[in-house]
Amino acid sequence: WQQAIRIYQSQNRPENKENLARLLIDQAQAYSALGQQQQAIILLQKVLALGEGELLQLARGSLGNAYFALGEYKRAIAAYQESIRLTQNPQILASSWMNLGNAFTRSVERYQRQIKIEKEEGNTTEVSRLEKLKAQDLSEAYLAYQKSLSFTNDSFLKAQTLLNLGHLELSNNLPDHPLEPQ
Repeated sequence: WQQAIRIYQSQNRPENKENLARLLIDQAQAYSALGQQQQAIILLQKVLALGEGELLQLARGSLGNAYFALGEYKRAIAAYQESIRLTQNPQILASSWMNLGNAFTRSVERYQRQIKIEKEEGNTTEVSRLEKLKAQDLSEAYLAYQKSLSFTNDSFLKAQTLLNLGHLELSNNLPDHPLEPQ
């Protein structure tokens, strides 16, 4: 990788910039697969600095995945939202919306744990604040899953999204909602 990167960087041609971005994304995804999220983030930020069109969406999505793996859900959410803003491809949108829903769901789960601790400590003001944040993220997660369903024709992605939506509803004692987008 390093040798290929040096070659692309040494030549100032537009196609080399795109090839360099692709190479960095591939390398970042390999680091992510190995659990080396911080290294992946460094490489993906280099891709973002290159500012290459279609590849920005892929880099943003991969950046969201790296932040998600680190438990940095707010950063993952921001990256997924930017990824959604950058693409018009329905399948990429469906996947990005599902990832966004997953990040909001994890944020909800984190709020639930924090609320439990604050209740045990008798901090009602903090419980109230956290309950509002949890409700906000819960709503965002539900909306993101619905958006994912509205963009996908892929049966596997649809099944994943429906399972995630069902888990969200069950774990938050929500009444049954129509699972198909309206």
